[in-house]
Amino acid sequence: MTHITLSIPLNTGVVGGIVTQTPLRLPIDLTFQDFYSRVCAHMDLEPLEACLGYKLPGDHKSDVPFRLSMEEELRAAMGKAINLIKRAHTHEVVMEIFNMVRLLIPLVQRCSPTYSPRNQLGRLQRLLVVARSMAQQPLLAQRPRK
Repeated sequence: MTHITLSIPLNTGVVGGIVTQTPLRLPIDLTFQDFYSRVCAHMDLEPLEACLGYKLPGDHKSDVPFRLSMEEELRAAMGKAINLIKRAHTHEVVMEIFNMVRLLIPLVQRCSPTYSPRNQLGRLQRLLVVARSMAQQPLLAQRPRK
């Protein structure tokens, strides 16, 4: 158990692009910088503007993805994945990666009464500022599941 399979979304940085998934196998012991740069390169995202998140099997579809913005969060994610891999009997454990900036865009569009394609660039720039500040804030505790 030296590698984990990631499900990487493609075209998340393209407005109106059709998002497809592609698998990527990476070593579990990668440093955060290597992991982040490889995933961003695969997703064709600018690393300084990207905000990544992840979900593992068992996480609810409606839950917000867990953030991947520092070494400690990557180690926690890999620890969870290792535990799932040890317990898995018939299925492969795949960590699904998300472009958190892409997830925030529809929220901004729905909440804004003045949304129009003409001012979308300004909104995207403000959204990147929000995503960067999210990456620097501590995670909020999630409610335990029953």
